[in-house]
Amino acid sequence: MPQKKQLARNSGIYFIINILQRVSNFLVSVLLARTLGPSNFGIFSLAQTVKNFSQKIGMFGLGLNAQKDFSGKVNNEQYKKISQYILINLVFAISIPLLVVLLSSTIANNVFDEPQLEIVLKYFSIIIGVSIVSNFLVSLHRAKRNLRDVFYTQLIEGFFKFIILLVLTTVIELKLLHVIYIYTTVVFFQFIYIVIKSTKLDLFNGIRIRKLPAIAFPNKGMLILGAETTIISMGYFFNHQLDRLMLGFFDNATVVGQYVAIVAIVEVISVVQNSMQNALMPMISESYKNKNYEDIKLSYFFMVKIVTFLNFVFAIFAISFGPLIIKLLYGEQYLNSSISLVLTLLVFIKFVSSWAGPTGATLLMTGNTKYEFMNTSSTIIINIIANTIFIYYMDLDIVGAALATFMAMVVINIIQLFQIKKTLLFKPISKFQISVMALFVLFLITQIYLSITFLVQFILVLFFSLLVTVVEWWFLSISDKTFLRNKILSKLKKGK
Repeated sequence: MPQKKQLARNSGIYFIINILQRVSNFLVSVLLARTLGPSNFGIFSLAQTVKNFSQKIGMFGLGLNAQKDFSGKVNNEQYKKISQYILINLVFAISIPLLVVLLSSTIANNVFDEPQLEIVLKYFSIIIGVSIVSNFLVSLHRAKRNLRDVFYTQLIEGFFKFIILLVLTTVIELKLLHVIYIYTTVVFFQFIYIVIKSTKLDLFNGIRIRKLPAIAFPNKGMLILGAETTIISMGYFFNHQLDRLMLGFFDNATVVGQYVAIVAIVEVISVVQNSMQNALMPMISESYKNKNYEDIKLSYFFMVKIVTFLNFVFAIFAISFGPLIIKLLYGEQYLNSSISLVLTLLVFIKFVSSWAGPTGATLLMTGNTKYEFMNTSSTIIINIIANTIFIYYMDLDIVGAALATFMAMVVINIIQLFQIKKTLLFKPISKFQISVMALFVLFLITQIYLSITFLVQFILVLFFSLLVTVVEWWFLSISDKTFLRNKILSKLKKGK
């Protein structure tokens, strides 16, 4: 029970952090999309994707490995690793931005055929270097569950950016380079804040970052683990952003801009899942170190029940009203004849990921890095081949990008479920998950075969939301170990 209380508490904090981050990012994307137009917004989105890709390489798996190594009680040997982590982090924080500058012309002109992208990438190289250091420091705060500073770091990055952009749009005609200047300034403020806070972070028996052991070069094992984790992180990245890279390569920036507008709506569904997963990862690592496998199982299913229920409601709402929301927020220039199909595919992917549970995070935090390495390597190959076939040869544009992502994510989730069963010896699919998936498929059938007005759609969303609530409560009420049920009943008894 303490494990679940802690998971619920930390998930609540991460939920607030992720809500703020997602809301601010969503508001920024709407503001930029309306101000810049589909073409320039597409160029900016491509630059963002290249930046994120570079940061994944530059982190060298340090974020995930730091959360695993420094969560819970840390022994002396683990503590000595910190200087090796910092040395790797600084080397990549310098070398990766330089590489982006050197390759910016090739990426802009030869890969995407968008000359304007070159100057954006050169400015973004500054952001990449600073962010590699900031992200590593944030991962240390996550490992030590210092969530307050994680909260303020995300707040600086998100809402400062939006407020500055909003103010400037009322004063001047915002151009692409103005946006880049603002992004660079905000990232520097975020970097200064997290560096100051990290000097006070208690890593091991009162020892802080400013009192580190002598710098030591990383050993072969750490480099191999870093390389494996980097490929895993890049696999997650490709699963979510390879589609826009392939669209930029085979199509044009305008199509990328339209696709990113749809993705921005879909990403809202990930808020609860990411919140609970961020809270869960250090706890799973700590339970695994203590060989407390029952806690891992209970926490896993607790997250599945909560996230699957909430994401079911978010998903059917997004499928029903997503096109209308895009039209109202982004404008008719972002609408596409295939928007409903693309939205349904992308929403289904997000729902399946939450329905399956925190499979990838659980494998990583329980020392099964090689499984995730093989999973993501295979998924990258599938994604590239599928995108090439659907976008280039079949000329399906954004539908092709969505189909390729759909295939890759379904494959990786199925494989991970089998690996969870094999390594942790519990069945990761419950009757609750089967029941909710049946309801979701039934909802999709109504969308395909019924001619639906706005009023009928609204009634359907309410009806299926009520049905999944009944299913959720039924499965929670038959388990005397469920933390949420006990909390609700205790509140009701006090009310009486």
